[in-house]
Amino acid sequence: MYFCGQRVDRLQTRKYSQVQVSESVDTVLCPKNLVNMWEDYREEYRLLGRVLSISQVINTLPDLRRYRLVMIDESHNLRNREGKRYQAIQEYIHENESKVILLSATPYNKTYLDLSNQLRLFVDETEDLGIRPEQYIKSLGGIIEFNSKHQSGIRTLQAFEHSEYIDDWRELMRRYLVRRTRSFIMDNYAETDPETKRKFLLFSDGTPSYFPTRVPKTITFTIDDKDPDDTYAQLYSPSVVNVISSLKLARYGLANYIVDTPSEPPTEAEQRQLQDLSRGGQRLMGFCRTNLFKRLESSRRPSGARFRTYERLKDYASEVEGTLLSTPALKQVIETIYRYPLRREATETLNRQLRSGISNEDLAALVIDLWETERLCIIEQERQTQEPQIVCSLGLRTT
Repeated sequence: MYFCGQRVDRLQTRKYSQVQVSESVDTVLCPKNLVNMWEDYREEYRLLGRVLSISQVINTLPDLRRYRLVMIDESHNLRNREGKRYQAIQEYIHENESKVILLSATPYNKTYLDLSNQLRLFVDETEDLGIRPEQYIKSLGGIIEFNSKHQSGIRTLQAFEHSEYIDDWRELMRRYLVRRTRSFIMDNYAETDPETKRKFLLFSDGTPSYFPTRVPKTITFTIDDKDPDDTYAQLYSPSVVNVISSLKLARYGLANYIVDTPSEPPTEAEQRQLQDLSRGGQRLMGFCRTNLFKRLESSRRPSGARFRTYERLKDYASEVEGTLLSTPALKQVIETIYRYPLRREATETLNRQLRSGISNEDLAALVIDLWETERLCIIEQERQTQEPQIVCSLGLRTT
């Protein structure tokens, strides 16, 4: 069973598990920084079982008693089936025939194999699933062509791993995925306050829990043109405004880059597109200028997950300099974060951990793990092309 959602569902999931599994005793595997949270939940709601950090599974699971249910929080961290932690958890589940619940808000990152690797924790790769990757089989020309190309059974997890068609993976995940977004819960489970029209959930003791509503508020501030240290005054000074307004970028007037004598005359449809580019360039100028001002305005003090992680890791590296904790991997991840942008999933993970008050030591371990499993930064090799290409905001590319 695979649950995709936030922790609002997780307590319900554990209560559900103890009702459904007779003599239920379950264990929770989670990242180290979430152990205390799960321990609090276990005591508050009188849940049976044990909470174990994923970092301890290699040494602990081989001697651990049999648990009928294994719940894995942040299961997307177990996408690499070659890892020792992954293999230790998979072996424990198979040997004890444990039921499994995976919890993740981001189960998919780079490829569909991210999903199958998590399913492999409790689904045998040769098990007959009763369904097959129909779109992939169709693309090959039929069942005979599939069997001649692959040795795997046609209705197995291995068969789906050959497919890159989203419809095949949707059909597979329908068997395992229970997805509960905030909007889904509000539409199907929440009640509406007749006076305020706000949505809320009613707890067992009768207490309503309202969903938060975002209300924008205006914050006023003064700008002193005479103060040389006033960032906003300098940003919106006539000199800066004039420089930005006089910028000549390709997107401001794409018609300027049209070849005067093309080898083949444009078709009627292409001619209309060229005319639209001519008019669209002027309309985009104000939009691009606004974006540039926003960039300049937000560049005064970086505060995102990448900046905060980089600063904390630098401080941590200075603290542990000359000790066994000062490893080449630590220095490498600091350099990587400095040079490359974070992946979306890494940004979400780091934001959650930073908000939860993760220590510098645990943060370093988390970042190194993301780096070792190629889930930290977007690293693209420089591509050299024979001729320069112009890419604009309209999604058009010269050929």
